[in-house]
Amino acid sequence: MRSPAARQLIVDAEEEAARTGSAGVGTEHLLLGVLRDPETFTARLLEAWGLDYPAVAPPDAPGADTKAARPFTPGAKKALELALRESMQARNPLIGPEHVVVGIAVEGGAGGAILASAGLDADTLRRRLCRPEALPTFALSSGPGFRVVELEGDALEWERRLNDLAERGYVLVEIVGQRAVFRSPLGA
Repeated sequence: MRSPAARQLIVDAEEEAARTGSAGVGTEHLLLGVLRDPETFTARLLEAWGLDYPAVAPPDAPGADTKAARPFTPGAKKALELALRESMQARNPLIGPEHVVVGIAVEGGAGGAILASAGLDADTLRRRLCRPEALPTFALSSGPGFRVVELEGDALEWERRLNDLAERGYVLVEIVGQRAVFRSPLGA
C-alpha cells in the first residue's frame, strides 16, 4: 500500500510527463513527482543535499497534450517494484517517497542519472532515507520547523501522541519508517 505522499507523487509524475510532452512516465518524472511537493520530508532532505525541483525540472513542451494518458515506462515500473521491496526491507507497511527515490536510484535510467549527478547513489539514499535510526530530527531555516516523533509502543500510544500534537497545532506531514514528521504550528 502506498502512503498518501507516494500516491500524490504518482499523480505529480503523470502530470510532469504530460507537461514535458513525454510519451511515457519515466523515472525522471517519478523523481520530479517527489521533488514537486517541497513540504514532504523526502523532498526537504533531497533539497538539503542540493537537489530541488527548480534545478531538475525541464521546461514545458509547447503544445503538449496534457489530457492524453501516458503509460509508465518499464524503468518506472521497475523503480516502483523496487520501492515496494525497499519498504518491505525497512519493515514499513507503506511505500513512501523515500522508497521510491531508492527504487529510482537502483533502477538507474534518467532519474537515477539525476540522483547520481548530485552524488546520491542507492546505498547512500537507503542509509539516509529508509533507516529510521538514521533520519535526522531537524528544523530547516528556509521553511517552517519540523518535529520528528518516534512511534514507539502500541497503536493506542501512537494514536495518543499523534492526537496530542494535532491538538497543539502540529500538522502531520508524513510517516517515515517508525517516525512521524510534523510541521510546527506557526510561531512555534
